[in-house]
Amino acid sequence: MKFVSYLKNKRFDFYIRLFKVLPLRKNRIIFWSNNLKSYGCNPKYITEYLINNRIGKYKIYWAFNEETKFPAELPEEVIPVRYFSVKFLFILHTSKFIVCNARISPALMFSKRKGQVYIQTWHSSIRLKKIEGDASLPESYVKDAKKDSEDIDYLISGSRFSTDTYKRAFWYSGKILECGTPRCDLFFKTDGLYKDKVCNFYKIDKNKKIVLYAPTFRKDYKKNDYGLDYDGLLLSLKEKFGSEFVLLYRFHPNVTVISDNGNKENIINATKYNDIQELIAAADILVTDYSSCMFDAVIANKPCFLFAQDLDEYLKTERDLYFDIMSLPFAVAKSNEEMRKNILEYNKDSLKYKEFLEKVGSFEKGTAAEKIAEIIDNEAKK
Repeated sequence: MKFVSYLKNKRFDFYIRLFKVLPLRKNRIIFWSNNLKSYGCNPKYITEYLINNRIGKYKIYWAFNEETKFPAELPEEVIPVRYFSVKFLFILHTSKFIVCNARISPALMFSKRKGQVYIQTWHSSIRLKKIEGDASLPESYVKDAKKDSEDIDYLISGSRFSTDTYKRAFWYSGKILECGTPRCDLFFKTDGLYKDKVCNFYKIDKNKKIVLYAPTFRKDYKKNDYGLDYDGLLLSLKEKFGSEFVLLYRFHPNVTVISDNGNKENIINATKYNDIQELIAAADILVTDYSSCMFDAVIANKPCFLFAQDLDEYLKTERDLYFDIMSLPFAVAKSNEEMRKNILEYNKDSLKYKEFLEKVGSFEKGTAAEKIAEIIDNEAKK
């Protein structure tokens, strides 16, 4: 097996050397997100801005791993390519632009060429869990991350807090675009597009309100309901707001075993929905635990409740946090009884979202994809 692997690597190394002799295509862009598993996050919103506002100007490719089906929602203007195919290596090494939302792993066999522009979008506007140099990471990861940072030309930032984090912890000294995050641009639209889209997808009565439950993962990658009483949550919301609610629950992509408590009329498993940003935009209320999507709710100006039944254990055994969770502008519950109390006592006028956004120095204005498209236009002229 080692010999077969050796031959494969030699073969791909030959192709890379060959493709790097070919001219770069200034109008060619290759995207991927979430480790080549989906069409989403910041790269998706840059893609769709370019399609709609630079019609025909750029030839756009998206890379997916072998286990991921090419998404049905992939725009017809986008050409999908399969990771580790010869075509993938050809597009990767002849594209002027590479855009993704996480570190480029050595497994992708990317060997950056002079003239290529690597735009790293990362995957949140404001983060709760510590990252990169601020976290405890394996030496092998740190070595690869430092090499990756050397290749980055532009790193986007959604807030002054994120800019400071990158300067301190990302092993990066290049250009930081303080433009906001494209995945948050949709929160500045008020036409109800995403509510209609999600309701149509799940056949939800549009007169009902939606509560989205989106917890993060734990190290065992298996536990996933974390003790939240779905039926009790729906009853509390109806009592407080006087409306019928439908609960969508969406577990983190890293979760490998999902307990299916849903697919009732008013409790629906939305884990396989491709884009959590659309779910947040469609929802009236968000419930999470330690996921940075809580900050998306702030940007979208939507009520958010934290259900943190395992808070003490999480802080002890999982990830260090940038913020004291009890100091954030959300009501925190460690039990279903507290959750009910927090909902019934909710007062929109007491939210301190504006103060929080001012504190972290948010750059979000709904124009991030536009600003990145302008960078791409300028670089394409060189």
